Amino acid sequence: MIEVEQTEFADYTAVPVRRGNCLAACVASIFEVPLSRLEGVYDSQALWRWLEKHFPGVGMIARTYDESVPFGSRVPEGFTGKPGLTPWIAVVQSPRTPHAHCVVMVADRLEWDPHPQREDGVGPQLGDYVFTLDTPESLSF
Repeated sequence: MIEVEQTEFADYTAVPVRRGNCLAACVASIFEVPLSRLEGVYDSQALWRWLEKHFPGVGMIARTYDESVPFGSRVPEGFTGKPGLTPWIAVVQSPRTPHAHCVVMVADRLEWDPHPQREDGVGPQLGDYVFTLDTPESLSF
């Protein structure tokens, strides 16, 4: 995994609304690709399309929780099917805005926060993104 910092920041008061690219920065970090390859990836639908095009053997599970939970308390199984061995993305409450933010986790540990003000920490966990190996024969690393 590499540490990719986000370059776009949400401003929901702007017209048109601007979205942050923390999700894209997390994906770029996990898949070790330049952030520029994830232009336009701001949500799960765009990420699905990106995965299908660039990593067709990789699937994704995106969950939103009914209620927020303490940060790091809900650990999904990862890419290998073995908990804690692979990075996953936690969707958390941003400490800077009333909106969600994405960070990279390994097991219950924060591995990388792509926001330049990462020292602010993160809020409760609102959901997650987990990558799965759906068709290993289609991957070429």
